[in-house]
Amino acid sequence: CSQERLLLNPASVGTNGVVTVTVKEDDDSSAWQFHNRVTQAVQDQFQVSSPTDLADFVVYCLPPQVLPSSTGYAMVNSWLSVQDDAQCLYLSPQMQLLGYNMGLGPAHDATHYQDDFVVPHGDQTGMMGYTYQQVDTPKMCYNAAQLFSLQWYANDVGTWTQDTEAGSLILHGFVKKAADGSASQTFPKLIQFERSSQLDLYMVLNWQGTTTGSSPNEQTQEAVNQVTLVEAGADGLGFAPTVLQAKLSAGERFVMPEYFDNGCPLDIRIEEINIAQGHAKIRIESCPASADAEATSPHLPRSECNDNGRCEAFENCYNCPSDCRGHMTGNDFGRFCCDGGPLVEGEYHIAACDDARCGYEC
Repeated sequence: CSQERLLLNPASVGTNGVVTVTVKEDDDSSAWQFHNRVTQAVQDQFQVSSPTDLADFVVYCLPPQVLPSSTGYAMVNSWLSVQDDAQCLYLSPQMQLLGYNMGLGPAHDATHYQDDFVVPHGDQTGMMGYTYQQVDTPKMCYNAAQLFSLQWYANDVGTWTQDTEAGSLILHGFVKKAADGSASQTFPKLIQFERSSQLDLYMVLNWQGTTTGSSPNEQTQEAVNQVTLVEAGADGLGFAPTVLQAKLSAGERFVMPEYFDNGCPLDIRIEEINIAQGHAKIRIESCPASADAEATSPHLPRSECNDNGRCEAFENCYNCPSDCRGHMTGNDFGRFCCDGGPLVEGEYHIAACDDARCGYEC
């Protein structure tokens, strides 16, 4: 995932970097107090001023019942993560807490609408969403915004602004390498849609690779071989939660009205996805917007309601019942039609779309 920019090797202490320390039992201490005692025990046992004298990143695996089962926490932009003993056996919790150590935030999902439309830790395209109690799997990376934040693909990032001329581009899978094994001739792998707001969108092709056992992203759990769009704040470079906003197959489209400062929309169409070659052909437009851009805009988790009698982008049957009418047809997440607009394939809540786009009678 990191293109060899992050190399994890065991520390030169204990057995493959694993050591055991003994601390005095105290039934009244909190997990935080207990981990402080662990730190002191490490310093005493190895005669160091800090555990960072032994390793860049350190995991404390606490005895049972010190932490609730299958839980843990990590210091953001720091060296320490703390886990329940059993949780230390599993890959994805380790990689998630390491992500916090590296400054990443939690990864939420707005493509399955439940409750307030965002599923906390629901993004399964990468390691900062759900965790899995599996020892060596799943093999996958972080999401688009987090890959940008980590700067692992700094040489492979394309930037799109409101002044960029409309056109089509080839977006390569971010784990793709050229035929000679290098990363050359595979630009771009990640697109930042930059605007003056600190809240930007980031796009990748979530390609899993074609040869079993050779790709670090071969077991991504969601949006396999689809184009994903992830929203993040802090200009993509600081700690911030991320939200998966879209996962697109060939022929699908994503529009965010008024994305840019001058009121221009962001209009993305997936023209082709070539899984065998690991790339997607994508058409991107902004101003002037196409005439039907608003009519095909997916619902995004916003709260605006202008009470103008029309169900528009950012409005839905929950946050704007005065403008939007709902009808449920009973799939797992509920399918809704607002003024003729359906959920497209159960994923996007379409505002103000025409009857031809509605797959269900409303």
